Amino acid sequence: MPSSHEPARRTVLKTNRLDQTRVFSL
Repeated sequence: MPSSHEPARRTVLKTNRLDQTRVFSL
């Protein structure tokens, strides 16, 4: 299960990074 949870966490981190870039762009 932890292995399956890792990718999900990675996706969240990626989304967070994109959100930050969007805010900076604004």
